[in-house]
Amino acid sequence: TTRDTLSLHDALPISEKQTRPKYWIQHDHETLKGEIYKYTAWVLETISEAGGNIGMVQVGNETNCFFCGETDMYKICDLFASGDQAIRDFDRSVLIAHHFANPSTGSYAWYAQVMDECNLDYDVFATSYYPYWHGTTENLTAVLKEIADTYNKYVIYRKSTRLNSSHLEQSRM
Repeated sequence: TTRDTLSLHDALPISEKQTRPKYWIQHDHETLKGEIYKYTAWVLETISEAGGNIGMVQVGNETNCFFCGETDMYKICDLFASGDQAIRDFDRSVLIAHHFANPSTGSYAWYAQVMDECNLDYDVFATSYYPYWHGTTENLTAVLKEIADTYNKYVIYRKSTRLNSSHLEQSRM
């Protein structure tokens, strides 16, 4: 089963630097929503035609109030909804994930609340968890449990890393 991530930008998706793809820079919000829908549908169709069995699609990557150059979480939810609708139109059984980074900031409950207020149709609240920067596993578990219980969502930690001596060296700089 294929699990795909649609990051929708031209460069490495660093949380606070998620700019729009160059082709979409000039688009207003409504046009951008249409482009996200069309691109998402195209990706799904292309994978499917190549024989892929799509089980989950993640729209965005470590989005933390940055997605396609947008920084307003309510507008981000509107953009997410376009990708989500393309996925539902493709196959209602495909799980939809939205992915954030750093559960230790205290923002996750707010992200989940805003997505709920916007009636966002998604299934999985995903997180990155880097132990050196993102607090304890107890906090990670508590934060994700609260979202799962409050909003009836699956929760996963999507990305992590292991510590090595270069992390310790970086912390001393």
